[in-house]
Amino acid sequence: MPPPGRRRLGFFAALFYLSLLFVSTASGASAVLGIDLGTEYFKAALVKPGIPLEIVLTKDSKRKESAAIAFKPSTGEYPERLYGGDAIALSARFPYDVYPNLKTLLGLSSRNQTSVDYSSLHPDLQISDGKARRTVEFKSRGFDKGEEPFSVEELLAMQLQNIKSNAEAFAGKGSTVRDVVITLPSFYTAEEKRAVELASDLAGLKVLSLISDGLAVGLNYATSRTFTSLNEGGKPEYHLVYDMGAGSTTATVLRFQGRTVKDVGRFNKTIQEVQVIGSSWDRALGGDALNALVLDDMISKFAGMNRIKSLGVESKHIKQHGKTMAKLWKEAERMRQVLSANSETSSSFEGLYYEDVNFKYKLTRSDFEKLAATYAERVGRPIVDALASANLKLSDLESIILHGGAVRTPFVQRELESAAGGSDKIRTNVNSDEAAVFGAAFKAAGISPSFRVKDIRAGESAGYAIGVNWASEGKQRQQKLFLPTSQLGADKSLPFKLTEDFIFELYQLVPVGEGLEPSNNPVLRVQTENLTASVGELVNTFGCTTANISTKFSIRLSATNGLPEVAQGSVSCEVTGSDKKGGVVDDVKGFFGFGSKKGDQVLMQDEETEEPEIVGISSSSASSSSSESGISSSSKSAPTKGSDKSKDAKRVEIIPIQFLSEAAGSPQITPAELRRVKDRLDALDASDRSRVLREEAFNTLESFTYRVRDMVSEENFVIVSTEKERSAIEESGKSTSEWLYGEGSAASRDMIKSKLQDLRDLVNPIQKRKDETKKRPEEIRLLQEALEQTRTLIGVVKGEAEKASSAAAAASSESQVSSSQTTTSALPDVDDFADLDDEPYSSTVSSANPQKPQMPMYSPEDLATLTTAYESVQSWLDRKLTEQAKLSAVEDPAILSSDLAAKSRELNEVVMNMLRKTVKLPPKAKSTAKSKSSSSKSSKKTKATKTSTSKSTTNASEQPPTGTPAQSSATGNHVELDGNTVVQKQDPIALSSYQQSLDTGLTPPTLTTHTVRYWSDFNRLYFHPRSIVQLNDYALNSSLMPFEKWEFGEDLFSSLDKEHDLLDRDFRPWAEECDQMQGIQIFTGVDDAWGGFAARYVERLRDEYGKGTIWVWGIEENERGPKHKQTLRLTNSVRSMHDIPAHASMYIPVQSLPLHLPRYVALDRTSQWHTSALISGAIESTSLQSRLKPEGNGRAKLDEIETILNSNGNQRVAGLQCSFLDPQVSNTHSQVANKKGRNDNRMRHAHGETSLRQEVTGEMNVECETFDIDFFPGDGQATLAYPGKLAQKSHIFGQVESFRGQSQQNYEEAKETEDDSVARKRMKLAGLPASKRYHYTLPFPLLDSFPKIFEEWSNLKDSVIVCSSLSTSTKVARRIRGLQKLAGRVIGIEEQEALSNGLGELAEEYEEGWSSGSDADSDD
Repeated sequence: MPPPGRRRLGFFAALFYLSLLFVSTASGASAVLGIDLGTEYFKAALVKPGIPLEIVLTKDSKRKESAAIAFKPSTGEYPERLYGGDAIALSARFPYDVYPNLKTLLGLSSRNQTSVDYSSLHPDLQISDGKARRTVEFKSRGFDKGEEPFSVEELLAMQLQNIKSNAEAFAGKGSTVRDVVITLPSFYTAEEKRAVELASDLAGLKVLSLISDGLAVGLNYATSRTFTSLNEGGKPEYHLVYDMGAGSTTATVLRFQGRTVKDVGRFNKTIQEVQVIGSSWDRALGGDALNALVLDDMISKFAGMNRIKSLGVESKHIKQHGKTMAKLWKEAERMRQVLSANSETSSSFEGLYYEDVNFKYKLTRSDFEKLAATYAERVGRPIVDALASANLKLSDLESIILHGGAVRTPFVQRELESAAGGSDKIRTNVNSDEAAVFGAAFKAAGISPSFRVKDIRAGESAGYAIGVNWASEGKQRQQKLFLPTSQLGADKSLPFKLTEDFIFELYQLVPVGEGLEPSNNPVLRVQTENLTASVGELVNTFGCTTANISTKFSIRLSATNGLPEVAQGSVSCEVTGSDKKGGVVDDVKGFFGFGSKKGDQVLMQDEETEEPEIVGISSSSASSSSSESGISSSSKSAPTKGSDKSKDAKRVEIIPIQFLSEAAGSPQITPAELRRVKDRLDALDASDRSRVLREEAFNTLESFTYRVRDMVSEENFVIVSTEKERSAIEESGKSTSEWLYGEGSAASRDMIKSKLQDLRDLVNPIQKRKDETKKRPEEIRLLQEALEQTRTLIGVVKGEAEKASSAAAAASSESQVSSSQTTTSALPDVDDFADLDDEPYSSTVSSANPQKPQMPMYSPEDLATLTTAYESVQSWLDRKLTEQAKLSAVEDPAILSSDLAAKSRELNEVVMNMLRKTVKLPPKAKSTAKSKSSSSKSSKKTKATKTSTSKSTTNASEQPPTGTPAQSSATGNHVELDGNTVVQKQDPIALSSYQQSLDTGLTPPTLTTHTVRYWSDFNRLYFHPRSIVQLNDYALNSSLMPFEKWEFGEDLFSSLDKEHDLLDRDFRPWAEECDQMQGIQIFTGVDDAWGGFAARYVERLRDEYGKGTIWVWGIEENERGPKHKQTLRLTNSVRSMHDIPAHASMYIPVQSLPLHLPRYVALDRTSQWHTSALISGAIESTSLQSRLKPEGNGRAKLDEIETILNSNGNQRVAGLQCSFLDPQVSNTHSQVANKKGRNDNRMRHAHGETSLRQEVTGEMNVECETFDIDFFPGDGQATLAYPGKLAQKSHIFGQVESFRGQSQQNYEEAKETEDDSVARKRMKLAGLPASKRYHYTLPFPLLDSFPKIFEEWSNLKDSVIVCSSLSTSTKVARRIRGLQKLAGRVIGIEEQEALSNGLGELAEEYEEGWSSGSDADSDD
């Protein structure tokens, strides 16, 4: 029986879940996008592994994009497409090809009043109705006259494509963005929603869901809040989201509540719910309507000028002039926004309508409010109507949340306060510009299987009532199905008393005006296809009558777009007879022999038993909207015992109905038209790409001409070039520059590339000499090191061979002596057991039999391979160096750095293969003949004892066994033996006295740096056999092949993962043991090859656990050594800093030995036992809260800590600081401090500044006055030369502090301080960073294995107080900037740019919004 909580899956269930696995794996690789589809602006937010929730910036680095597209005349095949602000800037020059604010025209005809108003604002646009779909289309003047007009959906698709490309660029190289959630106003009809879906499809986006603006804001509001659970007696909260944007105003009533539901296994969890329970709107009230008031006043006053009157120009003429209207509209919007903060504003125009006409316009806020008097009366109406639809009163609301740019208008705010009965309920606690897009992105992440988000269940309402009409008995009948407040996903059964194929239509009841009947807008047309035939089947086969036949359809509201859809249909009647049914699963079971055993026995008794006749009809729909019926048809069963009783049983016979559903209302786009539109979009994309590539080529050639001009005067360039070469380059650069600004301005991309190549052909040979001169010495040094390593290994192999030869000679001599002393019997002994195999783990050794020598580690062929490789490379190097020495600096080099690198790799590969070599013994062979020796039976048998080679890397003190067998032949790694074999085992490392005492239960002796050789000497843990994984590819502390280079770690992980799948072998078994895995913590070195290994391991973990919390503690050695060794370590740190934070949710670099230590710490800097003890105290205390029991006070999960530190969403690198205190000294200090008062001392942070928290609150921490140990590494430059640069003032973005070991009195005082609401408010007003402080009475225990590094505290017993901190601050930026500079100096050119740019972007996350003023780091 399966264990509780686990059930076995059937065959089809397993197949189903396997298919889901492939689907989720494919979709999980992509990012998801949330788009706020505003009237005037578009905003997008991206969610991607490594990018939790971030606004997608435009190409101009703006957080929102103007909702406009323009076609600019161009010399190419098609006009150039411009988006956003670039398009708006062309409105005065090309008013006939700039298309702003298209959202209001979706799904409308040109005769609609909204379309008419749009046309009056943009008179130069050629608007018409489409021939087939009868919706708005635009004819562009920038294209040929024969070009088809552009539909609104096509133009919107271009803008969505632009957003998609921006998101993919923001996500990083190789990223794809396809899945999207789009916000829409709650009043959008089926026509408008389908138009948005069509535009998204044309743009290559898959709509996961359409969400109303109000619900999106509500989701964003709920992400940072927790509501009481209804199961625990909590009550729901009601809030109203009032959203006034550029085009419309909506009011949405939301219900927020918590609920406890069943979780995985035996656990429960509390989820948050956000539901729309009422909404209302004003389609024509928004920022554009207010702009139109200012525009009309401008036109009126401009037309009233004497100069204009004398020209016979009236207002209607001005409104028909495209350029004039574009200029006035732009200024009207600007003035309206200025009046929100100022009492008056003015604007002036030159050459308005006529070139010599100037116009000045002034407007005060009071005059503007007079113009908007009628609109002010409409501001509060949506609130009243929304409350009425939700059956709530104003007093039931907790707050009215404001959203949208137009809510900043002063008279709008006054009217809202009036409607709300005061300002108490008005809230601006969400980002009025970005809350909706963040909510949409959160919704997208929640739908996607690749992300783990807070469990918030969102419930959308229908918005409009849904009804159905059909014809019956010559009459048209109607029935209402859903209310405007019905929740999406709701399902209703719709019965019909019809027995012949018919048509029914679903429609929306859309209000058309106050006091008027709502319009029935068709949504879906459904036609049955087999109803008549199915009814005949029921009548003829089962004897049903038409009177008791029931026809039903299941109608539901789509959770994706809120439109009604038909889930399934069926016709049924009640019949009398056997109720045995054979479904699809039963049929398949029978096919495979898994049916009922009893039934099988009955059937087998009668050989002539007929197969059961299946009379039920299983069918599917003819369209994508058809039913996927899960109803199985009935069948006649063979007569069995007791069938007489079943004959009278009643059952319902059901036959699924096939139906065809199609969208009703405006005609949908045909497949041919859809293909034509997509082809045109592809052609426009190709034209834009070609234009961009040409511009890039032009810019590249232009910059290269400037570079050439400077290059010919550079000292290093002059050294490796002749005067003739420089003159040719200078002349070519000058002529190319002149051509570029003449004929080149209209030249093709191929011509530009040809000019660039001609110039490069002159420069590249000299540049190559220059680069080789710089690189060659380092590559020669590396190759010489590789040669020296190979030479050393040759000496080792020769020594092994000599030892093996000596051992063979000695063995041969002993064998001759032994054979001379051996007597044989005349008659051979008969061994009855000679043909039997010996036990594999038993051994019988005769004392007379001489001991065989050991097997060799290396063969003569190995020595020959090493010697050949060494001599070949050494002779090649000597020859090339001689040739190079004969050449001058202006001649092409005889030896290239790439050739030197290749030779180094060749040698390293030979050495690596040799070091990885293992001896493989042949399988044990059976004895084929009985021994003729007269010695004892035990000596007759030839034993082949099983041997095994360890996968572990030997310890620094261990050496592999050496020796060679007598009379053996070796080929490669295989050794054939002709004598007895023995297993040679190296003596294990003796246990330290400390470990021996632990094993025997005695009091262990005091450990010292002399008695601690390895980490196992002070280990007190028992390890599971699978918890330590051994690697054998590199030797520990090897001088031949040190594990130092970052790429070695990458290669090692790749090879091991390809062979074993490391996650399956080493990690997943442990992860599956966790019921609720908090996260993964990795401790690794990052400044050697382990950094590369860890980076790839973390990347694999992120792919496998896309939603998981992954912390990496990266240890960096900072001990002094040769400069090239320090540079190598820093280079490895550069790569680790670039790669690990991209996949880890938190990366904490930790230097093994802080640069500055307080006086109370006395440790041996050369002892890793001492330095690791200091680190362990800090890390163990910092993460203590994550290991407490769930019911304990002060517990916090890793992701909760991460949220505080990563407050800005992209700050995943933190620093570690700590302090240690003597409990006795701390208690004395606390008493003195309490007597003096809390304002006398202030805690100083690791960066040296007084805590801003305490400056505001007057609070003093009685345990720690300073974090005096800083484990965060210094910047890459300062570490080598300027340690003093590290002590700079830093700004903290997020901080988590842990204080453990304080007295109960201080603990209570700390809790009182944290609960002080007044102090909290003062901190908020002061703009303090996100922070959290944890207090624990549990001190840090000092076991007898902990070194005595606190010798100053003579009375210290078994514990110590630890104050620790994790923080994100501007100090991280300084570290990354230092590494970025280092990357520019020591990293190869091929990866220098990517590393430098990546580090620069990472550093920017710790610099935005903060300047340290005079304390800023200087460059000198």
